[in-house]
Amino acid sequence: MTRAIALRRGESRGILGIAMSKYHLGAEAGHFLEGWGRLVLLGVLLVGRFMPAVATSEGALASAALPAAASSDSLATGAPQVSPAEQQRLAAALWQAVQETGGTLGLEGLEQSYQRILRECPQSDIAPEAAFRLATLYFEGWDPPRIAQCLAAFKVLHERYPHSIWARRSIHRLLMVARQAGDWEYLAEYYPRILERESRQCPDRLSHMIEYAEVLERRGQSQEARRWLRSVLEEAPEGPMADLARTLLEHAEAGDAIFPAVDPAEGQATLESTASQSHPASGSADGLPH
Repeated sequence: MTRAIALRRGESRGILGIAMSKYHLGAEAGHFLEGWGRLVLLGVLLVGRFMPAVATSEGALASAALPAAASSDSLATGAPQVSPAEQQRLAAALWQAVQETGGTLGLEGLEQSYQRILRECPQSDIAPEAAFRLATLYFEGWDPPRIAQCLAAFKVLHERYPHSIWARRSIHRLLMVARQAGDWEYLAEYYPRILERESRQCPDRLSHMIEYAEVLERRGQSQEARRWLRSVLEEAPEGPMADLARTLLEHAEAGDAIFPAVDPAEGQATLESTASQSHPASGSADGLPH
């Protein structure tokens, strides 16, 4: 099992899993979520569907940087930049080299190759995939995973290339890593973006609303958190998510702590344990060349 698969499967931790057990919502709710075949953040991290596909090009891009291991300008777009056509040619050459020699480049070599594509070829079609591969490399390649760098690379992907298929298909990964890192400020800014573009028919929408309520509660915005829980009941008054929202509201009104405390050390240990279920391999499907 690769680390990417382990990440998708995750651990039964967080608000949805704990709440379903604590409030005795029964197997029906679990079967409902499992039936959607997706990752449920903040709890029962079920098997998600994540299939890489051809990335699409984006328009003008903002610069970003990775902390710690990556230098402050490792992903900042260089100036002056060459034309988009030249960027595309350079990115294609770098990508081909990664595919042909990825097994001998080593982790640092792969890291530098992906960083160079993002720094020198930010407008190329390959750049969104390079950002995704870099984020996954930080999670899969190092033991323990480099969580801060993984999160930062995912942020680069979603901030620079929000409409790319790589960004759309890594939303759950970004949210899970951000939550485990305790980056509530970022989550408070990101969830509204998701909810704004999701229709009421989106299978993830109700769980995203409950997850956003948790973020608000942890930031001390209890009234706003309860408003989002009530919104779940307004949009879907029946069903497992409605049952969960209703139960959380009842306990909130009784003065109970409806969201379990998050220990940052425990979150780090969870991700490291998840990653340790597999070993890095330069030919794995996610993050490393194949």
